[in-house]
Amino acid sequence: MRQIVIRQASEYDAQLIASAVVMAIGGEESARKYCGDDYMTVLEELARMETSQYSWRNALVAEVDGALAGTVIGYDGARLLVAMRDRALAEGYERVGLLVDFGNPDAERLYLSLGFTRMEERQFLGHDMWHLQYCRK
Repeated sequence: MRQIVIRQASEYDAQLIASAVVMAIGGEESARKYCGDDYMTVLEELARMETSQYSWRNALVAEVDGALAGTVIGYDGARLLVAMRDRALAEGYERVGLLVDFGNPDAERLYLSLGFTRMEERQFLGHDMWHLQYCRK
């Protein structure tokens, strides 16, 4: 009988996590588009960080008979966004901005619910985006 173990990822699982992110964003072509030709190095570095959304801290790993079999990554986007916003304000910034794709209204609703305001349209990597901003109150 096979032994299946689900465990908390570690920074040593960065390559597996990076591979899962590549699959999630649409494969190697998409990864190159977003991260450049050295996409695996970039994604592995993100996976080793403690505070990135793709951090090993946000991942679980499955092992089958002692061999790596897969990973799942989950994070609270609102919590990460609020932490980033609050850190920038604590460092003395008056405004915090972000971009959200026109085709992602759910994300825009989240940002608006956190106090961001739509400012203007912008282009980024060939996509129509909204520039949203949070101003110190």
